[in-house]
Amino acid sequence: MTPHDVRCQALEMLGYTPRQAQFLVLVALHGGYFLRRQYVAFTGTPHGRATVRFLAHAVAREHVRVVPYGRQGHVYHLYARPLYAVIGEEEQIGRAGAHWVTIVGVGISFLLSLVVLKDVVVDGAEPYNGAVYTWMVVEGVRFEIGFLVDALTALIPGLSAQSAVSNNHELSRLRIGPVAVDPAYYAIKSNFETKNPGWRFWRNFRRDRAGDLAADFVFPSGNDLVVNAAP
Repeated sequence: MTPHDVRCQALEMLGYTPRQAQFLVLVALHGGYFLRRQYVAFTGTPHGRATVRFLAHAVAREHVRVVPYGRQGHVYHLYARPLYAVIGEEEQIGRAGAHWVTIVGVGISFLLSLVVLKDVVVDGAEPYNGAVYTWMVVEGVRFEIGFLVDALTALIPGLSAQSAVSNNHELSRLRIGPVAVDPAYYAIKSNFETKNPGWRFWRNFRRDRAGDLAADFVFPSGNDLVVNAAP
């Protein structure tokens, strides 16, 4: 007997049919939320009294609750802790708990990135490049898995170098001497503009053209148009 069969039998002891128990186990293991049409599709039968009785029974037992969604819609939430305990999944945190775990994790990551940004960019700390292990070696070339912490990982590459200030730290590092020749810088300049419709003035009212004209009015310098790079 598989663990799935054991879970289903445990729910059958709570008054659910084998098919209903299988569906509830599937829901419990995948977030805890479901729609009525998902249950209908799972059973392979048309919507009718059997579906209504099942949902009413689950709500009456306080295993499932109805959560309003939108103006007239709703979803069902399998929330009863005793039910999760019966199938051995009492540690399921649910979708709301997963949201909080994700938010806290992203917040911690953001704070750590600020620390790295200060150390590398502001304080000028030396970059860290440490290998955790070597994945493989091919003809003397080592493929390693490790950590690299430098200005490129602490900040968007090249973003700071685009700043027109005399104390730009990224450009200052390029000038650290002594060097045989003075460093030279090269850049590709571009200015994205929509096509001028000429005498077809009505085309100026199209979305892309109107957006470009509005951007030119607010930001008269070049390269002020955001271009959709999607293929």
